[in-house]
Amino acid sequence: MNNALHKTLTVAIPIYNTALYLEQCLSSVLNEMTPPDVEVLLINDGSTDRSAEIIDSYAQAFPEHTRAIHKENGGWGSCINLAMKSAAGKYFRILDSDDWVSRDYFPLYIKELREINTDAAATEMVEIYSGGRQKIFDIPSGIKGSVSSMSDYIKDGSGFPMGMLTVRTSLLKRGEMEVSERYYSDIEFILKAVTSAKDVYFGCGALYMYRKTDNNASTAQLGYARHRRDFLRMSLHLVQYRSTVGESLPRKRNNFSTMIFSASAGSAINSTSAPFIIWLTFLPTQKSCGGGVKNCGVSRRSCTANWARCAGKAYPAFGSGGPSTSIYTIS
Repeated sequence: MNNALHKTLTVAIPIYNTALYLEQCLSSVLNEMTPPDVEVLLINDGSTDRSAEIIDSYAQAFPEHTRAIHKENGGWGSCINLAMKSAAGKYFRILDSDDWVSRDYFPLYIKELREINTDAAATEMVEIYSGGRQKIFDIPSGIKGSVSSMSDYIKDGSGFPMGMLTVRTSLLKRGEMEVSERYYSDIEFILKAVTSAKDVYFGCGALYMYRKTDNNASTAQLGYARHRRDFLRMSLHLVQYRSTVGESLPRKRNNFSTMIFSASAGSAINSTSAPFIIWLTFLPTQKSCGGGVKNCGVSRRSCTANWARCAGKAYPAFGSGGPSTSIYTIS
């Protein structure tokens, strides 16, 4: 049997020291309602708490659905790379081990996946805060249950948080789809997956429940400062990806990848100083600059014309080279 078609969906769960939340996560995909054509990869990234014990208990209870993989700590991206290579489902999605999915909608979503043949699928996502406050990343009711070309959907900057996205596994098994092993690998995964997909199906319900604490923003800023070199490595991966497949991408998907990268780069630049890297192969659209480099000091139109020149005004170490220069390395 073709391994890529053995199951309808592979759910990859990278796990590192999340024993406190792990039962809620695993029980949402592994229970008496789990469809038979679902595969769940439990990837233990060298946890030192009770996570390994919980993983093994679920693997024993649901052997027909579950593969438990215990490995040395290598970072979130290393788990995703392993999962993409190992996946036996037609479709692939990621579930972080402190989040969960809707137990009611999950079986219905698998039914939807069986009936489609698009490169990607998107479902609604709910951010849930510790105080009970919720924020819904919704899909307009008019397009639920329909298919769109990816280029048409993202032409105005529309995109997907990772929790909304399911991707055809065969797209991810190409070598250039590997992501950086540690920080920022989720950004890289989204960019590569969305720009590789030709079309997208919009599911009919809210699947992903994203646990969000009220101090996430400050934690993220500290993370940017501590993980500058991880951003640099991720940037290099994207440069290589662009050189491999970028020229073959439709223009709209190329522009979308620009916006994702520029937004993340701008956030990181605002959080820290050199060393850093930026590439100018993509010229950003107007939307990509506005929220990224807050201290630009030039007009939005000028900023749009050359994002790196804008960054150079706020952070002179970036210089003001033109778009003929492919990469700036800051040390």
